[in-house]
Amino acid sequence: MAISLGSAARGLSTSNRASSSPCSNTDAATLLVCIRLFRAGKLRVEVAQAFQLARAADAFRLNMEGHTRGKIVVTVDGE
Repeated sequence: MAISLGSAARGLSTSNRASSSPCSNTDAATLLVCIRLFRAGKLRVEVAQAFQLARAADAFRLNMEGHTRGKIVVTVDGE
C-alpha cells in the first residue's frame, strides 16, 4: 500500500497556476477517466521520492519544503 502526501493532505491549497495534469481534480468522474488512462499506459505518475513508513516524518518535511517535482510516497509493509 502507498500513500501520497500532497497539498490536500497538508490542508493547503495548490498554487493559482493551472495544473498540467488533467487528473488534478478529485471528482469521481475525473478519477474514473484517470484510472482508464493509467491502465491504458497513457498516464504516468512521477514519483519524486519514496519513504518507508518509519521515515514518514522525513517525507512530511520534504513535502513541506514544497520544491519537489512529483509525488512523495510513503510505503507500508515494505511495498
